Amino acid sequence: MSVKFAFIILHYCVMDDTVECVESIRNRIDISQYHIIIVDNYSPDGSGKVLAERYRHSKDITVIHNKENMGFSRGNNVGIRYARIHDYDFIVVLNNDTYLIQDDFAAVIQEEYKKSHFAVLGPKVYDPEGYNGTSPLVEAEYTGLEQRKVIYKMWKRKYWETLIGISYFREKFRSNIKSNDKRQNPLSEKYIENVPLHGCCLVFSPMFFKYFEGFEELTFMYGEETILKMNCDMYSLKMVYNPKLKIYHKEAVSTKAEKVNYSKIRLHNKRMMMAAKAIYLKAQDY
Repeated sequence: MSVKFAFIILHYCVMDDTVECVESIRNRIDISQYHIIIVDNYSPDGSGKVLAERYRHSKDITVIHNKENMGFSRGNNVGIRYARIHDYDFIVVLNNDTYLIQDDFAAVIQEEYKKSHFAVLGPKVYDPEGYNGTSPLVEAEYTGLEQRKVIYKMWKRKYWETLIGISYFREKFRSNIKSNDKRQNPLSEKYIENVPLHGCCLVFSPMFFKYFEGFEELTFMYGEETILKMNCDMYSLKMVYNPKLKIYHKEAVSTKAEKVNYSKIRLHNKRMMMAAKAIYLKAQDY
C-alpha cells in the first residue's frame, strides 16, 4: 500500500508566498499520493477566496476557509483534522513563506521514519541569505518551572511597557539599525534526536497521532514549539532534526504583514506574554 502525504499551508494575506509554496510542492515532491490543504485563516484581504478560485479545479488541492483568525495551533489543527479524516500517513505543516528545495523530500522522511520511528521531524532551514540560524531550536536555558515563570514575567513587563509607549520607541529605534550579525546555528549540521524544532516546517508521523490529535491549543501564536516538545517528552516520543531534509524560509512574512504599527507591536507583545504564560502553566503539569 502506498504512503500518502498531506501538506498543510496556513494562509494569511500574503497570497504570492502561498502560491510559491504550493507550486514548490507540486514541482519537487517525489511521490504521487499527496494532497495540499490550504487553510485560509480568515484573511481580511480576500486572498483566501482568490486562492479557492485559482485552485477550484485542482484535484491535488483543497482550500478551507476559517470563519475567524484562529491563530497558529487552532488554524493548523483544522487542516490536520481534514488530513486525518482522509487517512494521510504523514502530515507536513508548512508556513506559507516556505518552499521545498529538494527532489527527495518524501524519501528522506520515509527513510527517517523506518530508522527512528519519530513522532515529529524537522528539516534544516535556510533563510534568504543562505544561513541556518533557527533550526533546530537550541535547548532553552530556562527549563525549570521557576525559570519559565521568569519568562512569563518578562513578557508581561514588555506588554505593559507597550501600553505606555516605551516598547514602541524601542522597536522603532531597532528597526532603523541594520544588523549583519548572522550566525549559523552550531547544531544545524548534526543529526539530533529529542530536540525542539522550528515551527515553520514540522512533519508529523503516525506515531504522533497515537497520542495526540494535533497541536495543543493553548496559544494563539508563539510558544507552540516549546509546548509540542513538552508533550512529546511526556510520552517519550522522538522529535528528530535531520539536516538531510531541507526547506527554504522567508522568515515570518505573515507575521510581518501584521506588525506594521504601534497597535500591532502591542498585539505581538501580548501574544508573547500569553504564550509564555501557557508554557509556564503547562510546566506545572510535570
